[in-house]
This record gives sequence, structure tokens and C-alpha cells, in this order.
Amino acid sequence: MSESVLDNLIKEKLIQLQGKIETIKQIKQAKGEDFNLFSILEMERLEVETHSKFIYELINSRGSHHQGELYLRLFLSEALGLNDFGEIKNVERESLTTNNRRIDFAIETDKYQIGIEMKIDAGDQDHQLKDYYDELGERVRTSKTEQEVMLYYLTLDGSEASDESDGGNKDKYARISFRDNIARWIEVCIEKSVMLPPIRESLVQYGNLIKNLTGQTTEEVQMEVEKMIDTPEMAEAATLMAQNIGKVWAKREALFWEKLIGELQDDKYVKNMQWKILPDTDHELNIDEIYNTRESVTKSDFISISFKQKVNETNIEFSIYERNDQDEIYCQLDSVGAAPMWTPRRS
Repeated sequence: MSESVLDNLIKEKLIQLQGKIETIKQIKQAKGEDFNLFSILEMERLEVETHSKFIYELINSRGSHHQGELYLRLFLSEALGLNDFGEIKNVERESLTTNNRRIDFAIETDKYQIGIEMKIDAGDQDHQLKDYYDELGERVRTSKTEQEVMLYYLTLDGSEASDESDGGNKDKYARISFRDNIARWIEVCIEKSVMLPPIRESLVQYGNLIKNLTGQTTEEVQMEVEKMIDTPEMAEAATLMAQNIGKVWAKREALFWEKLIGELQDDKYVKNMQWKILPDTDHELNIDEIYNTRESVTKSDFISISFKQKVNETNIEFSIYERNDQDEIYCQLDSVGAAPMWTPRRS
């Protein structure tokens, strides 16, 4: 297949795929699937207040679900891959260690001392996983049993811990993810909760939250993508696009801010203002820096353009900014840390 023919085929299929995606989005909206309490309350990425509490409530046999060990046993088998774990003795959240650290989840069974460290946005701490592994080992020695230490590192995508955290011992823990392990567990919990509507709907909401956080598409979109990538050439093209999409989109974003500054500088009311492009720190970025660093910017960061001016001895700052975790452009006039004056939806 010639390069020009392949290019035209890719463009044609992408246009078709976009049409399908728009149809799927409209169906989801009509069914109310975009309504999510976690998102509405802006709790999506809160490790302790959202994810830790919600997961613990499910794996706690005395939780408000009143289903005993149902969700806990499913957690051990579906999320952690443990089937022969024996009697469950104890489940703790924020389990205190002898050196005053806290393991996010600690589960003790006849056969295992289990520790789970969860990360959404927080960074690793020095010797964190190493200390947890040593702590679980000490608990085994104290119990005088033949338990096995199982330490898990839970992240959105199953990434590795830093050498500072695990001491370079990658074999001391297993990597698990919200994208795969927790999502699978939640799906099975939903299946087991058919006759429990309040619990089932809460699980569906949380499952949708995980999909949003981990960038998972719906089954319908996945099926359409599978139809699209139907030849080796298409698979190679899709791989190359996936590898470069971050940089490509970063460049488009940089050009957007550059064009916006150009429009503002041409405006007769604000053309004399000195606009600056800023990330969420005081370090000024230029267009090239946005392009070169955008892949590493986390979802809680934002890019803004702003100017500062003193009016009647008062420092005034006007900003236009974008937050990656919200599909909105904000405009803010600030003299003493005021809240945004208006927040129009992005067109």
C-alpha cells in the first residue's frame, strides 16, 4: 500500500471514528451517564477523602453495605490475584507502623500479611515501600506464623515506585493499577450487587470515575477502534500516532496561547499590557517551553496568561487560564486573592 493511499485511508477512518464517538457521546448524555457525584463534588483525585475511604468502606466487613466479607473476598481475588488466602483476620486503613508511618491498607489472613500503598498524585517518600515491607515482615515474626508478606503498589496505570521508595528492590512488591485491577474488582462487585440498587449505583459511579481517571474508552468506542485497526499497516500507523500524540497536542495548545496573546496585544483596550505565560509556579514559560514540557504536566496543573498592574497603590492581576482537570477556560480579576469572576465553558 502506497504512503499516500495509507494517509487517505487513515484520515477517512479517523473521520468515521469521530462520527461514531460523537454518536456514542450523545447516547451517553441522553442516558444520564455523564452525571457523576465524584466529579460534581470535585473529588476525583483525592486519595484519602475519595479513593481510600470508598475502597475501605467496601473491604471493611462491618461497612455500611452490610454484606460482610463479600467485597473484601472479591478484592483479594480480583484486585490482588489471591485465591487461597484462608481466614481473614483483620483489615485496617492507615495502619500505623512502628516508625510512625501509615500503610494505606493492611490486610491479615491466615496465609498473608498484606500491605497496599496507593498513589494518585502524591509522590513517593524516602524508603516508604522498603519500610512497609520490613514492617509486614516484623508482623509475621511477631505472629509466629508461616504467613507470606505481600506488598502492593497501587497507581492509576501500574507504574513502578521510585528507587528512593523501594530501595531499588523491585521484587519486594507487586504493581497493580486502578485501570486494570481495581476496575475489574469494581465490575465484579457490580455483578454481585444486582439486588442492592443503592450499592450497585454507587459502584457504577465509582467505576465510571476510574475510567475517566485512567483514560479508558467505553466498550462501544473500543469496538469501533478494533474495526479501524484491521491491517498491519493500520496498526503501525496507530502506534506511531499514539507515540506522538502528546507532543502534537502540546504544540497545538502552545499555538493557542500564542494566538490569544496576539489577539489581546492587538486589542485597543489592553494592547499596552505586558502579557506573560505562566504555569502553576512563578516561573514564566515561553511557547517553546510549553511545547517541550507539556507531557510532564500533571492534571492538577494549569497554564495561564496574565498581566499585573498597580492601580491606586493596589496590585491588580488579570488572568486567563486553563486547568487540565476541567474542560473550562477561566477568567480571573484578582487584587487580594479573589475567586474567579466568571467561568465560561470552553467552546
